[in-house]
Amino acid sequence: MIVGMEKLYIACQSEHMDEILNALRDAGVLHILPLKDIDGKSGEELANEANRLGIIRNSLKELYDRAKAKPVATSKLLDELIATADSLLHKRNVAVESIEELTIEKQDAEVLGDFRPETVEELKRKGMHISFHRVANRALLPDIKDAVLHVTSESKGAVYFVIIATMPVECSAMSAPVPEHSLSDISTMIASLNSELYETDKALLDISADYGRIDVRIAHLNEKYEFAQARAAMSNSGTISYICGFCPNNRMTRIHELCKEKGAAMMTTEPDENDRIPTLIESPSWIKPISSVFDVIGILPGYREIDISSVFMVFFSIFFAMLVGDAGYGLIFILLTILAQWKMKSAPKKIFVLMYILNICTVIWGVLTGTYFGIQHLPSALTGLRIEWLMEEKNVMALSFFIGAVHLTIAHIWNAVRIINSIKVLAQIGWICVTWGMFFLAKTMVIGAESPGFLVPLLCIGVLLVFLFMATIRELKTEWPNHVMLPLSVVSNFVDIVSYLRLFAVGSASLAMAIAFNEMAMRIGFGSIGAGLGAAIILFIGHALNIILAAMAVLVHGVRLNTLEFSSHIGLSWAGTKYSPFCRTDAIIEKS
Repeated sequence: MIVGMEKLYIACQSEHMDEILNALRDAGVLHILPLKDIDGKSGEELANEANRLGIIRNSLKELYDRAKAKPVATSKLLDELIATADSLLHKRNVAVESIEELTIEKQDAEVLGDFRPETVEELKRKGMHISFHRVANRALLPDIKDAVLHVTSESKGAVYFVIIATMPVECSAMSAPVPEHSLSDISTMIASLNSELYETDKALLDISADYGRIDVRIAHLNEKYEFAQARAAMSNSGTISYICGFCPNNRMTRIHELCKEKGAAMMTTEPDENDRIPTLIESPSWIKPISSVFDVIGILPGYREIDISSVFMVFFSIFFAMLVGDAGYGLIFILLTILAQWKMKSAPKKIFVLMYILNICTVIWGVLTGTYFGIQHLPSALTGLRIEWLMEEKNVMALSFFIGAVHLTIAHIWNAVRIINSIKVLAQIGWICVTWGMFFLAKTMVIGAESPGFLVPLLCIGVLLVFLFMATIRELKTEWPNHVMLPLSVVSNFVDIVSYLRLFAVGSASLAMAIAFNEMAMRIGFGSIGAGLGAAIILFIGHALNIILAAMAVLVHGVRLNTLEFSSHIGLSWAGTKYSPFCRTDAIIEKS
């Protein structure tokens, strides 16, 4: 459910501005509007310092995570620790860049041979004419008299050579760049830099256990930056300062108590249509896990839109099960989830709850279809609960269309309930008729099922209801293009129904791939240690690849059917702004 928001203004004497902001931050419920960029140098300095410390912290953590023997935290003061790490990281970056440049120079020098460039310059000053060139092959080497031509290296597609003469020589071959240093000098410099890099990494590793201490400093800087943002968002009118923001209806008590305690004035108003009102979703515990998906793909319904979390949760679980489609894979996912939850104790629990739900649904679907790692001949103990109806491809295709029709029907029923007192509700009933008409049409055209006699009347009634009641008479002046585009919308409805066929197609492709790898392994057999090892490798690689592709299919298809097909029918554009209250860092961590 999307929580209602109050738009409010809080005013105080300018001299008490910081006190009020601190109190608002402690309350942690006000989404400040607008969050303007900070004017002046202080805000940029805070942000840049936080970013710099973030880079240092991440570098130290990476070293700490890679270390076999975990280093012990040092007793250095934090400022001294940061200065040391900053200096060492700068030194490391310079060394890495120098090694990269010298490596490129070494590649150029190797084709010309090991010589000292200063010797070449000295010979030139004494009157010798020395030049380096390259051609595509030996047949293109120039024939130059009164000069020495020496091939320094030869590879496929390039021949490098040097011309030495006492007189100027004309050569049409492409010139080759002369390195600044000799090959031996370059190798020595690279070795020295690698040694320096090793010592730098060793010094960084010694202090890497302190990366967590930098988090506190970063959090402090971020708080100061957010406070500066809030301060910049306040407007002044003489000796009075005021701030505007949004607060959830169910948390307004905190603001009332704060203003009463601090002697600040408060005024609430209804949000304007043009206001970018933040969205806060509060759902029952069984729906909350799906918010993990919203967070990953970065979507959120707008404040005046609909929260479809419940429908998303139910159908995403069904889509996940059908797209993965294998009880064996589902069991593996459950074991991996248990391991991940044990390893990542600080991660939000809702992520693991979601994975358990999705994977249990996958196991159930795999049991009902008798699918275990694509094994074709299973013992009767594993096929006892199998539904034979699901063994027919046409039936699973029809089921996919049926799920799609139900999914889209829910969208239009939802729309109808929202406008139940409007004549436009008849248009939503029309769309429901069109949706089921397209369901039967899809079964006829794709599966070859017999077309019911009421198909044409059902479609005609649906299209007529939509045409007549999709807009009121007053809206016709602006909404008439929708009537012109109605034929395309009807065709689009058919395409949307057919789009749910991907549930069958992807699941079938995954099963076919598993069967193919199983057959490849069985052809090799397990008659010897070598054959058994080869078969095991094929099975591991094949099923691992299949699992990865199944996971990608869920992200692409499972999410799409909810966020595109269903959302377009219910009129959801995912244009929301996340509710981000002005609060302390520890409060943010607690809420997340």
